[in-house]
Amino acid sequence: DQSTLSAGGMGQEMAVHMSKLSDEHKVSLLQFDGGSAGEKLCELIRSSSNVNLHSTKTISETISQYHLHDLRWGEKTVITEGKQSHRVTFSEESCLLESIRKMNGKFKSVSLTGGLPNGLSKSF
Repeated sequence: DQSTLSAGGMGQEMAVHMSKLSDEHKVSLLQFDGGSAGEKLCELIRSSSNVNLHSTKTISETISQYHLHDLRWGEKTVITEGKQSHRVTFSEESCLLESIRKMNGKFKSVSLTGGLPNGLSKSF
């Protein structure tokens, strides 16, 4: 096969690939997800990797993003479905921040990737 198809944004894709470098659960992914697209994305991440998934449900539907990799030429096409940026409520932001606090510094490095949805406070 000369191509692969994966789902998720840059952060999800990076977390899945990094988790394949180790058999242990050393990679954590904190994200917002909403609706059926968000549920499917979380299922895909859980079934295809050993990522520690910390997902905050949102009222708005998560955008769907698919990556098509052409292995012959090294090209990548990204297909995005849905609104580019949904609005996150203060309550949803608070839930994600609480997940970060619960990690209590149990990480060696942090990578911030992808876009942040509208509605986040400036202090986020």
